[in-house]
Amino acid sequence: MKFRRNQLILLFAIITIIGLVYSMRRDNYKFTRKEVRDSLLEHIEIHEEADMVYVGRMMDAITIDDKLKDDIYKEADKGDLADKNKLVELIKKI
Repeated sequence: MKFRRNQLILLFAIITIIGLVYSMRRDNYKFTRKEVRDSLLEHIEIHEEADMVYVGRMMDAITIDDKLKDDIYKEADKGDLADKNKLVELIKKI
C-alpha cells in the first residue's frame, strides 16, 4: 500500500490534534481537598522542610479560606525554622 503526501499530512494532523486534546484534558485535572491534604502531609513527612513551590502549587489547585491559606504559606515559608506540628495541624484543617 502506497501513501501519498496528502494522506501523510492528514495522518500527521490527526495525530497532532489528538495529542493536543489529550494534553489539554490532562492539564485541566482538578485535585480534591483530600488529595491535596494527603499529598501535603506526605510531603512534610518525607522532607525536612517544606518546598514552597510544591506547597504553593498544591494550594492553588483548591479553593479554601484565604486566612488558612496565608497561615499555611507563612508557616511553610519559615523553612527549617517551621514548626512541623503546627504546619500539620493547619494542613489537616483543609
